[in-house]
Amino acid sequence: MTKGRIALTIACVLVVGVVVLWEVLISLEAEPEAVATATRAGRECPDPCAYSFGEGDAAAGLILYPGAGVEPAAYAPLAAEIADAGFLVTIQQAPLGLAILDSDMAQASIDEYPDIEAWAVGGHSLGGAMAARFASESNRVDGLVFLAAYPEGGLELDDSGLGVISIYGEGDLLATPDDVLGARPQLPDDTEFVLVEGGNHAQFGSYGPQPRDGEASIPASEQRRIVGQAISRFLDELGDS
Repeated sequence: MTKGRIALTIACVLVVGVVVLWEVLISLEAEPEAVATATRAGRECPDPCAYSFGEGDAAAGLILYPGAGVEPAAYAPLAAEIADAGFLVTIQQAPLGLAILDSDMAQASIDEYPDIEAWAVGGHSLGGAMAARFASESNRVDGLVFLAAYPEGGLELDDSGLGVISIYGEGDLLATPDDVLGARPQLPDDTEFVLVEGGNHAQFGSYGPQPRDGEASIPASEQRRIVGQAISRFLDELGDS
């Protein structure tokens, strides 16, 4: 086989792999209720921000990275609840739905809302890991919010000075409680861990069941209420510090 044919074969394999991955990822579509909330309550914001909720002069703001392949609108109900508590929330749109392809995408929101004095970045699953990467490199971030997530291996945040909250579901089989708590040595000593009893992985967003996840024993609305209150309390403390 010639070098040109080998190269073409490799290219075809890569293309097929990307197509298959994309077909898997786009299956995590926002539920109609979430899309309606994004349309009704969300505002336009500069790329790579998909939606903005709340006011630009709030005491604190949260920049949220979606989980891998999850439509940003799936986090609109959670973002709206946090905004109703008095905070700005932006939901980012990652290239191909993968935050790992643009871990710095929070910067656009920080630049767009200069009146926000206290910023937290956070994310769900892979989004949380990439938000942590950004937080470790930015001098504008004060807090970090993990939703069924934990920092990637080798990222040490224990001396970062960041305020950190890690919220996880009891029935999550994708980011298990052992996974989340196993990252404790990488985080500051005063990190707050919040267990959502009966919660799972998918109900951190509003996109329906997720393959290989555990089943939740509480309604999605109850998990969202618990998560929203925990984040709002965290942001309130961040804004006062």
